[in-house]
Parts: sequence; structure tokens; C-alpha cells
Amino acid sequence: MKKPFTYVVLILIIATACTDGISPSMATSDVVVLWHPYADARGDALQALSDQFNQEIPNGPTLIVEYHQDLLVKIKAAPEDQRPDIVVVTPDELRQYHQEGLALGEVTLPQEVAGTMEELLPMASALYTLDGNLQAIPLGLATYVLYFNDNWLRDLGYTPGTAMLEDLRFHACAASDLSSGQVGLGIPSHPGAVLALLTASGATLQNPPGTYTFNGAEGQWLMTMLHDGLRASCIRTFNVAEEGIGQFSEGAMAMMIESSLRRTEIELAIAAESNFTLGLGGLPSITGPRTGLWYGPGLLLLTPEGPRREMAEETLGWFLTPGAQEAWYAQAHFLPVRRSVIEQRLAQENLARTEEQFLRLTLTTAEQGNWRTWPQNGNETACRAALVRGLLQLAGDAVPNAVLDSMLATCNGLP
Repeated sequence: MKKPFTYVVLILIIATACTDGISPSMATSDVVVLWHPYADARGDALQALSDQFNQEIPNGPTLIVEYHQDLLVKIKAAPEDQRPDIVVVTPDELRQYHQEGLALGEVTLPQEVAGTMEELLPMASALYTLDGNLQAIPLGLATYVLYFNDNWLRDLGYTPGTAMLEDLRFHACAASDLSSGQVGLGIPSHPGAVLALLTASGATLQNPPGTYTFNGAEGQWLMTMLHDGLRASCIRTFNVAEEGIGQFSEGAMAMMIESSLRRTEIELAIAAESNFTLGLGGLPSITGPRTGLWYGPGLLLLTPEGPRREMAEETLGWFLTPGAQEAWYAQAHFLPVRRSVIEQRLAQENLARTEEQFLRLTLTTAEQGNWRTWPQNGNETACRAALVRGLLQLAGDAVPNAVLDSMLATCNGLP
């Protein structure tokens, strides 16, 4: 099963596709096809992983990576022999594939990589566990954290490791100076940031899963805190990530909430200005232990039983190898999902301070169990819009509890 011959076959398939309507990803006996929805750097990273796979396993199946919009719609409409072997999904999408009868149930991997499943981080495996079984392979992890100007906060006496949400609000105001345009805390106008703050506050996002319940005492307290901070101009929202990162790196913002996926971008911006030392940590809570909200993509196997299924399982398992995890982390910035890969990374010399902080935060979160996964229906359009709209309304005269109730009603599909 030599790859040069396979590439010739693929060229012939693509050439004939224009005349007879056959998909370029039509199944062949020695090809594994992966579909993804990323028209950005993540898509480039998956293509690089495909090239890496094909180089590392020259006598194995050839991995072909393709970008498609509306993946589930296209897969449902395609004949079974023209569907991809593997598809990139979110937890919500996994449930949709399951409801459509396309998911195959519990993941099985070749014996040589099956042991890696035992060291998956719990927040990674929980994202893709349905009915008690892991039904897709987690590809990477991300979370929202607090980035801060370490020099500035040290002068203010803020202690990131032990500070609570009230300390965050107090020091945000202490760091603000309207006359100079300085603000203590920046929050992106993004639904994930709102959900992460609700999680950190101790609010229960959903109970049972699929039904939002974040309007308890913790959620109300958080809305009031944000309302007070936004009204006093101690907290600022920003619509475009680059805008907030620019203000932060230039020293006009003491702290900023952002996704772990932005770490490298933030580091480069600060390095260009050479203004301060960057620090980062989990979002503070109201009283108890810090709880982070975690999310990330997964790989779902669609190929039914047979020789092609075995090759697809082999390919799926490869994505959990240290080399693949390291490459995805380096290029797409999702944190590795295997404990040993993170530990090996931490053992490297001259590791950047912020990278070490991120990796240790990930391991500590897994060990202490202070995590929640992205809620069901968390990507639903109306809910996402309601979360952002609510955050922006808090800067005005809106009543915090009324904002919270409106967000909750929309996210639960109520009028």
C-alpha cells in the first residue's frame, strides 16, 4: 500500500469529478478522509497534520483533509460510500450526529494506542462522553483565563492566586484612571466569556443538561458586580479581540479576560511593546475553589465496520500520539488532551513562563476536579446573542437581575 500510487489514484478521481459529479473525497480502499469546518488557521493546522501523518506512516492509509461548510447537512445527503471517515465536531454536534443515527457509539482504537485513552484529561473526555461512553476523540482543549499586567497588579497588592471576584472588581477600579484612559479590566463581548464568568462565580449553568439555570444567587451577584464595574468605567468591553489585546499590550488595561487560544497572540503583542511581564491564571470565584469552563473540538468516526473502518481507527488513534498532539498545540493553540504530553512539555528546559503557567493550570484543574464543560446548546445562535446583549446592557441603566432573567429566558427558548 504505497502512497505515491495512492496520490495518482486521487488525482484521477479529482480529474473525473468535474465531469461525472463524483466527490473528490470518494472512498477508496487505502484512503481515509477527514472533513472539518475551519476556513482559518485551524484548517491550515489540520492540513499540516495530514501531511505529517502521511510522512510518518508511508505504508499506511493516506489521510486526506477537506474543508466543508454545513457538514452535517452534506453528510446526511451523501451516499454512505461518499461520506468522510472522520469529521470534526463540537459536543453539541456530536449529539446531533447521535440523534441522526450517524454516530457509531463507543470509540474503539487499535491495541497499540488504546492505552492512551486512560490518560485523557477528565475535562477532555467529558466533552465527548454520551450515555457513559466516549463517542469521539477530543482533539484539544481551551478555556478562558485572566491575563494580567504582573508589574501593575503587584504595585496594587492584588494576589492572583487567592483573589476572589470582589477583589477583582476592587482592584479593577483601583487600576482605572479616566483622565489617562486607563481601565482595570477588559472583557470581550463574546458569549464564551459570559459563560466562563458565570461558571467561575459558582453559578450552575444547566440543571438538568440542556436547561439553563444560572439565575441563582451566584449569577445575580456576578451581574451586579459587572454592572457596578462597567458603570464606574472600571471594566470595559471590547468587540474585537485585537482591540482589547492592543489596549492591554500598550499598558492601557491592567487585566483582561480572554481565551487560552489567544495566548501566543497576546505574548507577541506585549513583546513588541516590551512594557511589562505577563501573568495569567484561572478566573476568580465568589468564595470557593476556582472553577474553569473548558471546551474544544473532537474527532468523530463515521465509517461502518470493515477494512476501511480499521484504517480510520488507526488514523484516529494517531491524533492522540505525542507528535500529533504537540503539532496541533503549536499550530492551532489548543492544549493537549493527554496528561503525559503536558508533563513532557513541562519537563523541557527554557519553557516560557506563561506557557508553564497554562500547562500547570491545566494539570491542576484536572487533579482538583475544578472544571465544567461547555454547556449543551451553548452554541445556539439566539442564546449566544442574548449573552452578549446582556453583557452590553449592564453598562447602562438596566437592572442586573432583569438582564440575567432575559438571558436565561432566551437561552431556554422562552419568549
